[in-house]
Amino acid sequence: MVTHDKELPPIPLRSSQPQASGHPDAMSDPCRPRRGVHNSRERENEELRETNKRLQYQLRRLTVENSNLLDWKKHAEEEMEYHREIIEIQKGALKDIMAHTVTTTQHCRMSVKREQTERERGQTGHASLSRGTDTPMI
Repeated sequence: MVTHDKELPPIPLRSSQPQASGHPDAMSDPCRPRRGVHNSRERENEELRETNKRLQYQLRRLTVENSNLLDWKKHAEEEMEYHREIIEIQKGALKDIMAHTVTTTQHCRMSVKREQTERERGQTGHASLSRGTDTPMI
């Protein structure tokens, strides 16, 4: 048995067991805890009960708070999903508007070109007609 790592308990100044005397604890059953020990255990048990009650109350409070936070999280996720759907609808509408704008712009440009070419043709036709009828070419 290795004893060099172990410490011996301090030597008590008084004996922990009562000596045979007129003290009431000395006459009682040695297996039964003394009054002071019993009271300290009762006090400790009472403190543990109180601590347990406080912890149970705190657990209930935290459970309610957790439930509230989970409800808030669920509501926030639903709201976020709703806004995502709106954004997707807006993206689709924006694509349609852009496509319409491009198409309209192309049609407009083609119309303007057509009008310009018609005007140019018309001006050229009028010039040859006016030259041919009004003044003879020399």
